[in-house]
This record gives sequence, C-alpha cells and structure tokens, in this order.
Amino acid sequence: MIMNRKVKISEIARLSGVSAPVVSCILGNRKTSTRYSEKTYGRVMEIVERYGYRPNRTSRNLSRQKHGSITILYSDFYQIPLNIFNFILNQAENYGQILNLEHVRKGTVPNCIRENATDGIMIFEDLEESIISSLDNFRIPHVHINNSRRYLPNSITYDEEGLAASVLEKFVKSGRKNPLFVLGSPVFYWNDIRKKTFLEKFKSYGLNEPVFFDFTEYQDKASAFEHLIAGDKSIDAVFLGDDSMDYRKSLDLEMNRREMTVASIGSGFSTYVCHGCQCYEIDQQNLGAMAVDLLNRVISGSAPNGPLRITYNNK
Repeated sequence: MIMNRKVKISEIARLSGVSAPVVSCILGNRKTSTRYSEKTYGRVMEIVERYGYRPNRTSRNLSRQKHGSITILYSDFYQIPLNIFNFILNQAENYGQILNLEHVRKGTVPNCIRENATDGIMIFEDLEESIISSLDNFRIPHVHINNSRRYLPNSITYDEEGLAASVLEKFVKSGRKNPLFVLGSPVFYWNDIRKKTFLEKFKSYGLNEPVFFDFTEYQDKASAFEHLIAGDKSIDAVFLGDDSMDYRKSLDLEMNRREMTVASIGSGFSTYVCHGCQCYEIDQQNLGAMAVDLLNRVISGSAPNGPLRITYNNK
C-alpha cells in the first residue's frame, strides 16, 4: 500500500481509466443512474487500496490500519440485549478498542461503512441486504449475533433447538401432558425454529399434540389468551416465547385453580408470575465476550471459527 501522499478522487479516476463521477459513485455506494461493471468496480477498489484512499478524517486511521473502535449497527435498538453493553465494553478494552453505535436508516449506507471508520461491526438483527453487501464490498470485518445468518462462520447463534428440547423435558419431568406454546413475533427467526422443534419432538417425549397461540392473529392478545387458557382445562404446561406481561393475570388465575408448569424466555418474567416457574436466559457476559473475541479474530485476518452456539441458562 502506498501511503506517502494523499490521493484524490480525480487521480483514482485517471489511474482506473474511468470518470470521477463513477469513482464517487463506487466509493459512496450510492444508487444513481451511473452504471459500472464488476470489473470497473474491482479496478477502482484496487487503486483505492493501493493508495490508501479514504474520505475525510479516516485517511489517517487507515494509514495506521486500525481505528481503535468497533461498532454496533442497528435499525431497532431493542434487538440488542440491553444488559450486554457493559460486557462488550469491558472485553473491547482488552483489545484497546472503544464501542460505537450507529443507527441504520433505510436506503442509506452507514457512515462507518462508507468511510471505513471502524475496525469491525457487530449486527444483532436482520439488516437490509444492501448493507450486508456493502460490508462485503468494502471488506469490513463483521459478525452476526442472533440473526437469521446463524449458519455463517462469522456468526453467534442461540441454541434454539436445545432450548425447545429442554422445555419439553421440563414438562415431562413435571408430569405434564398437554402443552400450550405462546409464539413470539414471526419476524424473528427463532420462533419458527422453536415451533418446528416442538412439533418434531413432542411425540418422542410422550406429550400430546401441543396447542400454539399466535398473538399476531388478535388485536387484544391478553383477552384472547385468557379465553383460550380458561376454556381449555386440559392445558397443564405453558411456554411463553413472547416476553410480555400481557399473560400474567390469566396465568395467575389459572395457576391458582389447577396444577400447571410454566416456562418463559427473557427477563425473568416467569419467576415473577409464580414461585418455581422456569426462566430461560442467555448469559450476557459470556455472549459479549464471545462477540468481541470473534470479531477481533476476523479483524486480525484469521478465518472465523463459527458458527458459535451459546446455550440458554435456566433458573
């Protein structure tokens, strides 16, 4: 890489044999009327890498080949586990890094990608395909955490299959036969996996065919749930995949009337419902350390050793 002087867009255009607008379009990753081939893209990016070009403030960082920061990209902040930030910060300090957050806006390429202003990126949700393509085009190290790209080597996924099996085992050990499964939002990949696993395994555990409650079918999910569980007296086990307080009142009433086992995901909601209920959670400290370690493995140029799988703890 040639780093003895600052190269301009006009010079990149001359060396690449294309116009300056084409270079600007490629570097900005913008959707414009300007068209260029993959061969042109590769030629421009080769010149960019050779001369170490980066816009504005990042050129100095590129010359050092590091920024001392990692970034979480998000479009929905609540897809990031709220307790994980401190653990990511602590682990990042071991690598001499700070943590940045950048909100992704639809149809735009985040600044940290466009300007190559970060050493690596963490993604906790399913972002637009154009953003993922930008990461690949600009060769930005990145890792996926608990999103649908769970089979990639640079990913960390929750053990949803193991969770479903553990819930079924819990119900059997409690002497239950007729489970009700409350599904979460269908936009999240894990709900489909949980349902498929429940359906594949319930017979092998000696359970009767489960009832599934899909709250998206109802305007008032609390009332619909209350009507279902009060009307079906055979239900003796409930799994709450939707981490919501909307079911608490109905469960309180029914658990006072009959024996029932409840298992829940998330923030300890089930332990709040009643003593002895099972709550399944991910160890955020372990997840934060795993995410930073995997990202820095990619940053260093080593092949990622994933997909890594993290299991749920139960309390």
